[in-house]
Amino acid sequence: MKKIIMTLILVLMLAVPTQSLAAVQFNDVTDRTQNGILEKLVAEGLVSGTSAKTFTPNRKVTRGEMAVFLNRAFDLKAVRPAGTFKDVPKTHKYYSAIQALYRADIINGADGKFMPNNPVTREQIAIVFTRLLNLKVEQTTKFKDVPKTHVSNMFVGALVAKGITSGYTDGTFKPKTHVTRMQFSTFLYRSLYGKEPVLANRKITSLSKYSATKLSYAKYKHNFFNETDYVSFNILRNGDSEFKDWDINMRGLSVYVEGSDWVFFNLYDIEGMEENKVRTQKITDMNDFVTQHTEKTKVIFDQPIKVDGKTFTNALKVTSTYSYGSTWTFYVIEGYGIVKVFEDEKVMWELVDYDLR
Repeated sequence: MKKIIMTLILVLMLAVPTQSLAAVQFNDVTDRTQNGILEKLVAEGLVSGTSAKTFTPNRKVTRGEMAVFLNRAFDLKAVRPAGTFKDVPKTHKYYSAIQALYRADIINGADGKFMPNNPVTREQIAIVFTRLLNLKVEQTTKFKDVPKTHVSNMFVGALVAKGITSGYTDGTFKPKTHVTRMQFSTFLYRSLYGKEPVLANRKITSLSKYSATKLSYAKYKHNFFNETDYVSFNILRNGDSEFKDWDINMRGLSVYVEGSDWVFFNLYDIEGMEENKVRTQKITDMNDFVTQHTEKTKVIFDQPIKVDGKTFTNALKVTSTYSYGSTWTFYVIEGYGIVKVFEDEKVMWELVDYDLR
């Protein structure tokens, strides 16, 4: 039987693919306000991730993709016949979306072309959204790189007046800069719903609230010794366990065999971590006490997890990825403690039965 010795000191659409319209949490979007924007847009079916877990926020948006997204978001009324673009034949995957924008008098192209694969620029976004929302064009002096004589000045001014853009902190608008997926999502959100609420990233201020204080009895299934087994605990009011061989200290979020070096997991070091912010540290291999590994850990609040037939939506998800190729994922619920643990895709620890106090 292999002895497992493990100390985990944790440091913690814009794509055309489809995606579930449930609440989302993209691994590559670490700002809570931005995640709030994306959650709303995904729920409305307006954008989606590049995969189930990624949004690729810094990827540039093409003019063809822009046409697709705007068709999803706005009810476009045709005011003129279809046009002809030499680079957008009827067989083009974005033909219908581009023609819908053209017939609504939102876009015109240039020299008989639409250039669907070109990245869209910020000044082009200003023009398009001004027309989509039928905004009053007005001059702006807000940006030092968009003078009054600039061809897109009055369109940029329209977005400023509507609260859709505020530019960069250095006082520029960067009209020729290509628009990223996250930037486009922000423009779209503000156009449809107004200014997004600013949400501060949450922190783990105390581990004590995650103690299993709501439980008087708990039964867990585990796979620590390369075989499935069960262990049961009576739990004291402070979250500690009563079991002669094991110790499950829910106040420190750890599970280990008392009096030995078998520490299966220990989450005490996540206190103070901020959601979605990856924390990196070097750890020593517990087999030889010499080899160094890199550990990257992230915490996310309000994640769904199924426990004993019941789905909780308020779990704290803690994910640690190690340079030797393994990923450990922990789900912790206030008052229930650690309810489920994965090593990669394998369930290592799971609350399968419990009694509430």
